[in-house]
Amino acid sequence: MENTSTLKPLVERMSSLGSSLRDGSLSPEIRRELKVLAKEVAFALETPFDTMQRVALMAVVRVAIEVGLLEYLIEAGSSGRTLEDLVAKTGVDEVLLPRLLRGLVTVGLVLRNHQHRWAATPLSQACTIPPLKSGFKFIFIAETVLTLGSFDLAGPVFQNMPKSLAKAKYRCPTALDGPFQDTYDTKLTCFDYIMEPRLADILEDYNRFMQGRRTTSWLEFYPFAENILGGADDQANSVMVVDVGGGLGHGLIEIKKRFPHMKGRLVLQDLPDTVNQAGDGKGAFEPLAHDFFTPQPVKDAKAYLLRTVLHDWPDDECRKILEQLVAAMRPGYSKVLINELVVPEAGDSDSINTLDLIMMGLHGGMERTKNQWRNLLASVGLRIEKIWTLNEETESVIEAFGQGMNSEVFAPPSHPPPILDSDQLTRLARSGSISIDLPNPLTTSVYELSALHHGFFDEPLSSKKSQFPAAEGTELGYYHVANGKEYLTFRHQDLSASAMKLTHAAAKFWASAASLLHRMLRDLSKSIKIPLAAWDPLLDGCLAMPSSRLETTPTLLRLFNYFPNAGSAERHTDTGLLTLCIGTTSGLQVWENPSLLPLSRDGQWTDVGTQPTVLIGKSLQWLSAGRLRAGIHRVVANPEGRQSIVFALRPSLRNPMFDLRPFGEPRVVDMAAIWKEMRGSLFNVNATNIIRTAQKKRLKAKGLMHGVSDESGQSSDEAGKADNEEKDGARQAHG
Repeated sequence: MENTSTLKPLVERMSSLGSSLRDGSLSPEIRRELKVLAKEVAFALETPFDTMQRVALMAVVRVAIEVGLLEYLIEAGSSGRTLEDLVAKTGVDEVLLPRLLRGLVTVGLVLRNHQHRWAATPLSQACTIPPLKSGFKFIFIAETVLTLGSFDLAGPVFQNMPKSLAKAKYRCPTALDGPFQDTYDTKLTCFDYIMEPRLADILEDYNRFMQGRRTTSWLEFYPFAENILGGADDQANSVMVVDVGGGLGHGLIEIKKRFPHMKGRLVLQDLPDTVNQAGDGKGAFEPLAHDFFTPQPVKDAKAYLLRTVLHDWPDDECRKILEQLVAAMRPGYSKVLINELVVPEAGDSDSINTLDLIMMGLHGGMERTKNQWRNLLASVGLRIEKIWTLNEETESVIEAFGQGMNSEVFAPPSHPPPILDSDQLTRLARSGSISIDLPNPLTTSVYELSALHHGFFDEPLSSKKSQFPAAEGTELGYYHVANGKEYLTFRHQDLSASAMKLTHAAAKFWASAASLLHRMLRDLSKSIKIPLAAWDPLLDGCLAMPSSRLETTPTLLRLFNYFPNAGSAERHTDTGLLTLCIGTTSGLQVWENPSLLPLSRDGQWTDVGTQPTVLIGKSLQWLSAGRLRAGIHRVVANPEGRQSIVFALRPSLRNPMFDLRPFGEPRVVDMAAIWKEMRGSLFNVNATNIIRTAQKKRLKAKGLMHGVSDESGQSSDEAGKADNEEKDGARQAHG
């Protein structure tokens, strides 16, 4: 029996939208909502057996396309055709054909009228549109692509995907190691594989599908005239747009048609065979054979355009592509335009979800969310200026600048100079902390945030609590510790509609601080020989403040206000990777060993004053197998009180199964479980004294009170010394 409590609100909402159909028109927004509602109603009514049938019937659709059945029905119009007529037209056996037709009725592609004739439906018309037909054939095409017999190209990949992902221990596929390579037993990328002459028809279907699936031009909603032509060099020989991986040049031809009198050159880049086929677009552009993984030969263009290129590739390959562009860009002038889908953070799109799975299976690529785009671009020194979107199912235009005049975020360039010299790296690795000078962009962010920070804590207690309600213990929102301190924790931007100015300043600081710590991780990686790319899964979603609760990671930004003569924090270490602490007065003290020997008991407490300080956390100590030591620190009461900004870069848990091989251990671990275990062995130094006492009692009963830990963490016994940290550094407790 169907769940009427689920169906009722869906049906009521569909009914309420019926009034929008009275004038005979249907807006794109109402159309999308009705489509989603109709799908949800259908799924609510569907039995498990119905679901199995729906998936199985896809093969029937492929057969119908192969024998031309749908075209024959469309030609006949509403009167339809008899079974005998269709047998003669298609050559399909007279017993088999009605079975296929009944399957097509089930999926809505064929109907049977009262005269027992078979007729086309509007859906069958859609399946014969050349680009969509080519796309369907590409996915389910019956061609001999293996010597073993007749196979689909993408079909076997999806059939094999469960086994392939299991074999890879459920790690994200790469361009050269994914379901496609596993299915076809090849070391080639999908693109290289279908370049073989015997697969020419498949390549043609793929190109037709990718070109024809766009229903809306990006030029219809992106202000090309204002953002590209305006402010560009007013010289005929200057390069206006380089279409990187631009295929046959359709995008540049459209630009030329819309702006026939524009000055500047248009350059099409793709591999030699494609460029030769494209020609010069009847004078619309200059063809230039180029591999986008190699240095970009065209310098100082106004715009480097990437249209549905990056979704074909994993992040590592995307960085290599983007790094070539960053090196060619003129600071403060050039920009990168990325015409790609942006996956909605909330809600789902069938077409985007399906395309994402296709990209994963065939290329190891992916469709990306806004945060994933932001993190990817920031990792090569690009900052998103704006994302232009018509609707969630249309490819957006992501406009990005490099680190020139327009850049506000301190992001690492493709090959950034080291922030720390060898002596500083040694000191940080062994002592777990180091004081630094902030780069100018981050200093600006500190000033802006500090001004709002002070103002917020001056507000009445009730106002602070109402603007940022506490949640997740002390991990989100405003928290007050009587006679001690108060603090505000950000983990996403959707916290307070009434304090957007403070939230915006916090988000700006987050991006700058994350980029700084990212660069320091790169420096540390080189010193202990860890591949730079090894950090990517751990930083997924961490380099920019998430826009909503659904996107949060453990990374956080915390604003502290320690009360005069009272506010303090016990001796502890942080649980994350790296933490940046910036204070207005003295009070933050770090444990230093003058000898720099890891097990030395000759250490002393040193007050860092107002100097910005970076601390290594427990997670980084664990990942480095103790080669990098977690920084012990505390906050002591100050007669003047103390305000500080603390940014804790913690491991992302978006990719829970984490490969430790780049860190020297041949195994995959459950990072989420390790994080939970690590956090479960700590008490919260920022909670009230009553809560801390109860947590310590619980941990002591479990025999866990033997080390130091987190800002939401476990303090050591006060008599303990620094040697306890090294004992906690090994990974043996976390399999």
